Amino acid sequence: MTSIHEFSIFLRNEGELTLRKTEISLAGIIFSEVAKWDGIKLSLSHFLNNLYFEMLDFMTWLEQEFKYLQSKNVKALISDLKKDMEMVLHLREEVITTGSFTRPDLFALVRQQLIQKIQDLRKALQDYVHELKVLEKELSSTSSVLQYSRGQILQVMAVLEKVKQRIEATAVSNFLSIRGELSASLQDLSGQLREEQRHLRKLREVTALKRALISLQLAKDNLEQFARAVSKTDPGEWKQSAVSFDYFKQHLLKQLEGTAQILAGSTEELKEAQQQLAA
Repeated sequence: MTSIHEFSIFLRNEGELTLRKTEISLAGIIFSEVAKWDGIKLSLSHFLNNLYFEMLDFMTWLEQEFKYLQSKNVKALISDLKKDMEMVLHLREEVITTGSFTRPDLFALVRQQLIQKIQDLRKALQDYVHELKVLEKELSSTSSVLQYSRGQILQVMAVLEKVKQRIEATAVSNFLSIRGELSASLQDLSGQLREEQRHLRKLREVTALKRALISLQLAKDNLEQFARAVSKTDPGEWKQSAVSFDYFKQHLLKQLEGTAQILAGSTEELKEAQQQLAA
């Protein structure tokens, strides 16, 4: 990769997406289907090998491109990339050395450990994409950071709307099959808001920014709570009462709509913070 933009696209469209698909595939395998692991193992090890060398090429380019520039952002990017590359190598080694399984409990344990490490790597790539955006768009100014975070929150709102539509179309008969997916989506959105909080807290404080951080905290906490509620909900409770399920669904949709409104308010507060800085 010879540009920050290209590497960002690669990490987002190839890196994060492939890891997410692998995570879902692993989570869906039961012991009686353990033979599927060989295919996933081969595919994942090949992907991780490719990912490592793409990272290495980018780091070499980054070091050469900015060797005369005394930039803390660039130094941080190089340092973080080295850590991420170590994660890739360790995960690849573990995947390659994982043998066959003869016991269901051992298979379940190894599978969960791999899923967790895949999630950790996916999160690291997400963080790195954010860091690349900071450098690429020269987000050293407070106003630019506010603008970027506002865009990220708008994206969260767009995904949240899709989640709401999915819930609205769900019936008691198929809730169990998508419960984990819905919970994971809400948890991911909460994590994205947590990241924006982390970046915004580094900025110069203005009145509207303080309000925006409070709004983001509330929205993040709400999404985490909703994710837990969805994951723990037993659809068996509604076998005798479709009305009860409809009440649950409408209540959840109402709560999600309230959270969407909180996020909409936070984008306006970030816009106001920009205006305060420009005044």
